[in-house]
Amino acid sequence: MRLEPPSKEGYFQLKLGVVVMPPRRMSMRKISKLVFSLAVCLAGCVVSGAPFVAAPGKQQQGAPPSELPPSPLEAFASRPTARVIWSKKIGSLESSEARATVTALIVEDTTSRPDVMRGLQIDLAHIGATPSCDQKYWAWRIMCQRANAAVYVEEGRLEAVRNGIQRGAAELRPYEYISRYERRASWEVSTGLIVCGYQFSDRRPSELAALFTRAIAELKAASR
Repeated sequence: MRLEPPSKEGYFQLKLGVVVMPPRRMSMRKISKLVFSLAVCLAGCVVSGAPFVAAPGKQQQGAPPSELPPSPLEAFASRPTARVIWSKKIGSLESSEARATVTALIVEDTTSRPDVMRGLQIDLAHIGATPSCDQKYWAWRIMCQRANAAVYVEEGRLEAVRNGIQRGAAELRPYEYISRYERRASWEVSTGLIVCGYQFSDRRPSELAALFTRAIAELKAASR
């Protein structure tokens, strides 16, 4: 989603739709508040022409869960009989608020079928004090409230997630997104990434997508 400056007629144009607001009926304070509300991707939208990512209303009803269901790779790696038989650090993404370390790995559990799973692990950590975590999605709030967390993505989903990140947003688990955000207030614009509830100001989707690309290549090169 992208907001354009007022046109000659004084209206605010909203890409992916048009918001027409006669300036005579709104104070500048109210207009600025509306612009801010529409532009904040922390509220669950995707910017710069990418499609909207919005949670169905039913997820917001009732009490939020205290935990998130594990991804298939996370569940597999958490088994007491599983062990990491190969891993390689791919790189990291860091901002003033958080750090993400990306590792490609292969996990084996000889007591099950399949006995091997491959994929990517993202270790997340806040830098400094834990933020307020006042975010739209429950999954983001749950993850954000942790001083550190790990996210796992199966090899078969890496390209789809990478491509989603490049477009502006990717869903890892239901309502758990990696998303670019744009916040516009008082005509000042700030952008960055939200990685499963952890904020990375001034970082671009292409930077994280590049780490996914390298992880995909390393996993393909690793022996099977």
